[in-house]
Amino acid sequence: MVSDSSTDDSFAGAEALKGELPLTLPNHKANLGLARAFDTGLRAATADARADDFIVTMEADGTNQPAVVAAMATKVREGCEVVCASRYQEGGGYAHFPWKRRIFGAGAN
Repeated sequence: MVSDSSTDDSFAGAEALKGELPLTLPNHKANLGLARAFDTGLRAATADARADDFIVTMEADGTNQPAVVAAMATKVREGCEVVCASRYQEGGGYAHFPWKRRIFGAGAN
């Protein structure tokens, strides 16, 4: 998990799990934006990953559904090298997605 100067308690919650899970928790002191957070996280994950590890990315704001990770892992085990979940594909959709982000996303797309 990467904290991008988040104002919620997600980073503190992740830090509380460090004793139970092998976690690396990069923390941006200033908000650098979503792209930099993903870049930082992917660089940290690939530095620590073994060849047979899965790397999963998602936002911690509740707009991604962790329940799909098991199905995605099955696809990797079946031979897919990359699996991408998309809210724009059949079965996808918006969950807990703020209306302002929907409008911005529609304009940006």
